Amino acid sequence: MFDFLSKGKGLIGITVVYLIFAAFLLPFYAQKMNKAAKQENSAVKKADLKPLDLRFQYSKTDVDDFFKAIGPKGEEYYKFIESKIDMAYPIVYALFFMSLITFLFRKNKWDSGLVQWLSLLPLLAAIPDYFENFNILKMLGHGASDALAAKGSLFTQIKWVGVLLSLLTILVLAFRLLIIRIKPIKN
Repeated sequence: MFDFLSKGKGLIGITVVYLIFAAFLLPFYAQKMNKAAKQENSAVKKADLKPLDLRFQYSKTDVDDFFKAIGPKGEEYYKFIESKIDMAYPIVYALFFMSLITFLFRKNKWDSGLVQWLSLLPLLAAIPDYFENFNILKMLGHGASDALAAKGSLFTQIKWVGVLLSLLTILVLAFRLLIIRIKPIKN
């Protein structure tokens, strides 16, 4: 599958799907959540509306403040985002990053076991993202506790480390490819 997704039409297709999520779906529903929050509480600040899964870490107080800031209508939108859109998004971004890493390894003419392992790096983000989503849904349904907030924050931190490692891998491979294209390696 990664072979198909890391070439031609497959790579274009997964890129389009990724962009639909990242540039349209997630911002669209986040805007609806923010608008609902501002209608319920006009004094709410933009910083208070940053979703938990876009933060690097958070505490029970942060969770309580966020839920209070978005209000009941905002919580409905957040629950929709977490239970529907953000349940598909980790698969989408993981496949996109995995395909891009495989594509860049191939373009760099590196064909070793390393490509197989590094192409799995995005799973280090996607798997904890699911745990994070389930944890957020639990807090939305039952309220936050210190333990739930700490657990969710840990999943969020692991997710962001996985995203960072994936992006660094992509940048290093893209930079190496650029150098190779500018100055061919002499044997």
